[in-house]
Order: sequence, then C-alpha cells, then structure tokens
Amino acid sequence: MKRWILFVTAVSVFLTLEVNVIKASAATVSEFEVVSEPAKERMAYKVGLGVAALPDYEGSEDYTIAPIPFISIVGKSGMSAELLGNVLRVNVIPSNTWRFGPLLRYRVERDDVDNGQVDRMKDVDAAIELGGYAGFDINNWSLKIDVAGDTSGTHNGIVGGISLGYTWLFNPWRLTLSGSSTFADNKYMQTYFGVDSVDSARSGLSSYSPGGGIKDVGAALIAGYKFNENWGLTSALRYTLLVEDAADSPLVDGVGSESQVLLGVLATYSF
Repeated sequence: MKRWILFVTAVSVFLTLEVNVIKASAATVSEFEVVSEPAKERMAYKVGLGVAALPDYEGSEDYTIAPIPFISIVGKSGMSAELLGNVLRVNVIPSNTWRFGPLLRYRVERDDVDNGQVDRMKDVDAAIELGGYAGFDINNWSLKIDVAGDTSGTHNGIVGGISLGYTWLFNPWRLTLSGSSTFADNKYMQTYFGVDSVDSARSGLSSYSPGGGIKDVGAALIAGYKFNENWGLTSALRYTLLVEDAADSPLVDGVGSESQVLLGVLATYSF
C-alpha cells in the first residue's frame, strides 16, 4: 500500500513539474532518450540535468540551446514515471518488458526566432498535448509508439510517432541505435508549417496550406556511460529529415532546412 501511495504522489509532483519546469526551456526537446537501466530489486530513483542544441523552430536552419530536466521513478514491478525534457510518461503496466500508459507533452511557443521573415509571422502559442504510448523492451530490442492531441487550443491537431531501436551493452557503456518516423494531421501541419494570407503579407513568404501525413523520418545514436553506481552520463545525436508537405513549406524550403539535428548531453544521479 505504501508503494502505491509513493507512486501516485510522485506522478502528481511530476505533473506539476511538467508545467512549471519546462516553461524554462528555450525550445522543445524531444526524442532524447535516456539509456534505460535493468530491473532492480527495489524502487529505483534517478534525477538529471542536461543541455541540448536544437533548431530554433521546427524547420529552422538556426539553432538554440535548451535545458533538459530529468526525473525517473521505476518500481520493482516495472511500473514507472519519467519526466524527460518536455515529455512526461507514466508506465502503468507491472512489467519489465511491456510499456503502456499516458503521455503529456509541452510544446513551446514559436516567437522571437532568429529568422526575420518567420519572426514577423503571427506567434504560435505553447501547446499542451495529451495522449498515450505503448511499447516493449525484448532481447535488447525496443519499440515505442505514441499519439497525442492538443488540449490547449493552439493547433487542435494530432501528432504521433513510432521508433525502433537496438541496444549494445559494453559495461560500463550502453549504446543504442534507433530509427523513427512522425506523422501529423492537417491542423498541426497548418499551425507549424502553413502560411496564411496574413502571414504571407507580413513575412514575404508564399502562402501555403499543407496537408496531414508523414512529417519526418530520423535516426538517433545514444550512448550512456556509468562512472559508478550513482553517477552516469548520457549523450545523444539525432538527425531528422522533414519530408513531404513539411519539407515543401516556405518556412523550411525557403528560409529553413529540412535537415534537423539535435545534439545533447545529460548527467544523471541514481539512488
């Protein structure tokens, strides 16, 4: 009973942190995965802080720096709660293999960007997306599928993704290589890649109305190193290629780049 009280309390605290801590981020940090630890015989706690270089906005050729907060609680049964960057995930399945549960994502606003033309467009407010995820970790293979919808009225759309990865263990190193793809509906695409007549007049960019579909494909290389039982370091290099209507947007094809790179490092402490 005490274990459940602790677990529910931790999730409640994380929900509060999701809104208050992530507002400090300069940009959205997504798909930065912490190297997972094997199941333990007791509750496992981990905290961390890192930094990442990533595009100024989705499709930008300019880069900015953003902090990466990290908090994780994993129970003996495999149930867990994890806040990583701008995403909170809670696994409600008592399994060390299968994953399933709610997902909460904070997507930061688009304003005050480096590109002058894009900066003259209407600001896009921050969005809060709520959804779920599922996946597994079997024989060093990991699969994750997620989908979430906007609950804040910013883009009113749906965005989801799928990723598949494999992990090699070279104690004290862990190396993960993964591939992924993201889809989005037309409402999301219009908000972040579209240019209406007002924005066209303001920015000088051509009017553009994208449709929904596959937004990007990507690959990531994640390396984790344990200095001792408590301290560890995780680094990530991720390349994302915007495709189809996202790549054809004037925000990307005209003044940005379809190639998006994330480079980050995260120090963690386990107890």
